[in-house]
Amino acid sequence: MVSWRLLQQLSRILQAENWRLTLIDSIIHLFIELPNMGKKIRIRAGALEAEAELNDTRTAQAIWETLPIKSRVNLWGDEIYFSIPLSLELELGQELVSLGDLGYWPDGNAFCIFFGLTPVSQGDEIRPASPVTVFGKVISDATAFKKIAEGTEIIIRSRE
Repeated sequence: MVSWRLLQQLSRILQAENWRLTLIDSIIHLFIELPNMGKKIRIRAGALEAEAELNDTRTAQAIWETLPIKSRVNLWGDEIYFSIPLSLELELGQELVSLGDLGYWPDGNAFCIFFGLTPVSQGDEIRPASPVTVFGKVISDATAFKKIAEGTEIIIRSRE
């Protein structure tokens, strides 16, 4: 497990602009376990219900403690985003994300769900408008979010 996490952290470090601070933050996360791994959330948008798992970042913990969250969907390509009542710093910022990643976008205090290409994607990469903190991942088929319209009510709850 540690070797997988190490590779994941090294990937994030290589993508970061300020790699020294990212390296320090990554080392801290490798050796100090935060209590988020395995925490699951339910995402409901219109008739769609999906499940996601949070990772072990401080951002994930802060979002967990804020649940439930209720908002309205904004779309930017194949990304859903909506404001949440948190103002957090970028943590292990990523300029590229993967299908199904959940991200926190500090520039908009926003919860993001990535389910395909964005307007700034190049080729088949999934690129946020600016770096995000990846704090979890959709467990089910993330492409199902393509059915969600702008303005749809979205509710995020713990699965407990």
